[in-house]
Amino acid sequence: MKLVLLPRAGLAPVHAALEALGPAPTADAIGAIAVADRWMGDGARLIEAGGRLAAALRAAWDRAGHPGGAVEARRVIAGRQLYGIDPERAAVTAARRAITAWAGHPPVFVDHAIRRGDARWIFTPAQLAAFDVAADARPRAALADRLAAGHAAHRARRAAVLSLALADPGAASAALERADAAVDVPRVIGDVLAGCIDDAGRPDNAERLRRQALVERWLGAADARAEAELRALQAALRRARATFHWMTEFSELYPDAPTGAP
Repeated sequence: MKLVLLPRAGLAPVHAALEALGPAPTADAIGAIAVADRWMGDGARLIEAGGRLAAALRAAWDRAGHPGGAVEARRVIAGRQLYGIDPERAAVTAARRAITAWAGHPPVFVDHAIRRGDARWIFTPAQLAAFDVAADARPRAALADRLAAGHAAHRARRAAVLSLALADPGAASAALERADAAVDVPRVIGDVLAGCIDDAGRPDNAERLRRQALVERWLGAADARAEAELRALQAALRRARATFHWMTEFSELYPDAPTGAP
């Protein structure tokens, strides 16, 4: 997919992505665009962006003699091509309801792509593999291998969610639970790393190294006490922050992420 990240205001990148496809893009080309909003709020901008994509998709169908109408186009876009996060639970609930209502009947499943998260706490897989937020930190082999395996399993399970989003929301919800389980280890690593950084972005390197040792004991020696401490640290952090490891959670948008590419 071609990922289009929305800026804090406006839809310029969406317009540019559509224009880059030429005057008569195919439905497949339009379907390869994913729009993501890291400051989603109630979902209004995602719906506006989705409207642009849906109009282009319907026009492509018309050119190809496809019978799909406006409602079908909105359902396809809502279920497969709109992504967003917000740190407030109420905003996430509102956005899910708004996008589902915009898509029309029958409803689509959007919980896999409209999630609770704070854009200030997004780490790349390379940072998780290094257990360090420094841009030039070198990945640790053991962590990189575990993260890559989880990422691959997650991406495969997310494909099942996407295939069910339009046809069977109940089955898509169950598939999402299975997909989320595949990134349990990356989530723990990301959360305990985030806990080494204060709200002003200042890292506590001594605490980071202590936690890194716990992670290595957990993964390398199956140390139950280390795991218990890490999960307690994770639970405490999640009570205070809406961490969301964007490139891991939305793995279908970053198929090459395990290599450490940003």
